[in-house]
Amino acid sequence: GHGREDKTIHSSSRYAIPLVQLGLVLVASSVLASSVSFITRIWIVDNEASLLLGKEAAGLYDQAFRVSAFYVNFVLGAMAADFLPRLTEVITSPDRRTQTVNEQIEVGVLLIIPGIIGLILFREPILYVLASKEFLSAGPLIIWFACGCLGRVITWPIAYLFVAAEKKITFFAVELGVSLANVALAWILVRKYGAFGGAAAFGLIYVIYGICVTAIANKQFNFRPNKSVIKIVSVSIICAGLAIAFGIYGSVMGFWYYAVSLVFSLVVGFFSLKEVVSLLPDGHSWKIKLERLPFVS
Repeated sequence: GHGREDKTIHSSSRYAIPLVQLGLVLVASSVLASSVSFITRIWIVDNEASLLLGKEAAGLYDQAFRVSAFYVNFVLGAMAADFLPRLTEVITSPDRRTQTVNEQIEVGVLLIIPGIIGLILFREPILYVLASKEFLSAGPLIIWFACGCLGRVITWPIAYLFVAAEKKITFFAVELGVSLANVALAWILVRKYGAFGGAAAFGLIYVIYGICVTAIANKQFNFRPNKSVIKIVSVSIICAGLAIAFGIYGSVMGFWYYAVSLVFSLVVGFFSLKEVVSLLPDGHSWKIKLERLPFVS
């Protein structure tokens, strides 16, 4: 009896301690992100070159960020609860940990890209519903925030390697370095472009973040994205680029803009769903149900 209890306690601790550690470093990371956002809003308020001066510009920045991050934070929250225990279990096996991270990137991107596409193409109706018509001017900011959110989903599974391997100092050092770079980039862009520059800094910083995290993970864990990840990420970036181009230049089409946007969003959604189904093991109940849908099987 006591043996089984000790074994259960030991097993629970093995999963609980990394989760607590993850919570602490994520809290610290969240504090850094909040600080960067706070500093950026202050600069936006003080920036005289902004097309929308003062608190109004900062309000647009804040609202655009909240609308953009809502869906992504839901996906990342689910990832944190499920992904870290699985990664911790295989962290000592180079092949299995690489496979686990690659699979998480695939699933994360496939789950998020339809929402990103919809957010870019239908940004004004979404702002009207979730905020009000006074915030419709925040539409251009959402494009940059959406790109940054896609970058977060791509890179965070790689960053979790450091937490699972108990290299939390490395993880925090990267977060701190990127946050400082974000502050510097925001300072430059906000002075020139106002609220739009603040949003652009958020989007661009995840390019830097992705390069840094991938390079360090490759050196410490010999991590490399597989062909499937490269394909899905490449397709997703291309789709996001097409959505941005059409969202900027096609909005003058009126009704036809939303008709084409809806078709494009559905095509991306069906592609994502089909890819997710292919990742599920044979005989899985959800795979059987989803394969009955048109365009999926």
